[in-house]
Amino acid sequence: MRTYYIDTDHLYSYIIWKDSETRRNLIVNKHQEEERIRYKSFKEILFNDNVKIKVPLIVMGELINNINRHHAQLDMNCVNYIYNEIFSIFKRDNIDFSAPNNESFSILAKIIDKDFRFDSTDALIVSQALADKNASHLLTLDRIITNSFSGGAVDSLNQDLCNQKHREKELKLYHH
Repeated sequence: MRTYYIDTDHLYSYIIWKDSETRRNLIVNKHQEEERIRYKSFKEILFNDNVKIKVPLIVMGELINNINRHHAQLDMNCVNYIYNEIFSIFKRDNIDFSAPNNESFSILAKIIDKDFRFDSTDALIVSQALADKNASHLLTLDRIITNSFSGGAVDSLNQDLCNQKHREKELKLYHH
């Protein structure tokens, strides 16, 4: 079984695009094509029995914070529906929360030290995936993260962790 870590962007897109055209129209977003791609990618792995999905706890905090901040104009029925959708996902057997460990924080410090563009939230999400020896992929379209996987700080740390036998295989970005 492969283990995939999820960034906030994919979980958010799945919730928003799941089944409500009305809800989608309420959400103002300049990047609707990216939202649709993230929705499809998350859906593809969510219903794959050969995939274990890990959601870093910080992703849940960021998701709830974003919903509260950006969707204050929505009526409570819509907000409640969004929260119910989030919690219903976690009834599936192949998805679970993931807490950071000491190695995650060590990797986080290295990421931030090597690449000033990372904020602590994104660095923690990436570091948790890198620290998990079973993690095979990270789902994100965040440009800072994806660029760092292509010859940047994350790429370098990923290789170092494999060379030092902390990981058997390099962590990869998931591409739909």
